[in-house]
Amino acid sequence: MNRFPRVMAVRLGYDPGQVDDFVRRIERTLGLGPLDGPPVTADEIRNAKFAVKLGGYNETAVDFALDAFIVAVEARAGQDIATAPAAPRRPAVSPPSAAERPAVRNAAVEGPAVRTPAVTKPEPAAPKPADLAVAASSPRTRAEERARSDTAPAKAAGPGESWLETQAARVERVAFRPGRLGMGYREEEVDAFLDRVVATLRGTAAEPLTAEQVRKATFATVVFRPGYAIHEVDGFLAEMASVLERCP
Repeated sequence: MNRFPRVMAVRLGYDPGQVDDFVRRIERTLGLGPLDGPPVTADEIRNAKFAVKLGGYNETAVDFALDAFIVAVEARAGQDIATAPAAPRRPAVSPPSAAERPAVRNAAVEGPAVRTPAVTKPEPAAPKPADLAVAASSPRTRAEERARSDTAPAKAAGPGESWLETQAARVERVAFRPGRLGMGYREEEVDAFLDRVVATLRGTAAEPLTAEQVRKATFATVVFRPGYAIHEVDGFLAEMASVLERCP
């Protein structure tokens, strides 16, 4: 089964076998299977290298998935992802021009070339989870998508209003930007999970979520269709996991 979309057979893409093996190690580091070796670090993901071959995995899809894995690994290690967002991976080698492609293809057949990801310029800092709750005028909000009427900004807990209710209201009003280049988490899966978080915070859930379940939540990714920005969803859920850990 292909984990990522493939390029056309006449184009070069990341070697599927190498990518699958590396992603499998990351998943085991995140607790999705027995760990049979040293855990993968965020720096190891940033510096990952893959051979290229004809008809391989789409490089953009793999790079953005690894961006999300960097955030997840750092969150699991207890780092502050809100104030120190992961540096995105980017291929250091530009796609070959039409004149250069035959030579590159021959190199891939005779001996796989290595694509070295690198950051050529700093990316804008990812927004802090606390800043993700925005007004209803945002380009895309969960309230608009689900036709919710409550668009007032969250307010601090006061007399008669519990801290947990304030957190539940934040979850209801949270908004995520669209994923980059049309790749992100499937919106309906994220919305359904956040509804469970709200029910857990309000004590109305038939099966309340634990902080560990929130921290390890996974969602299907979509490409070239509407989806929530991966690093924003992961950052917000990491914060909600911390909220649940503080629950009495």
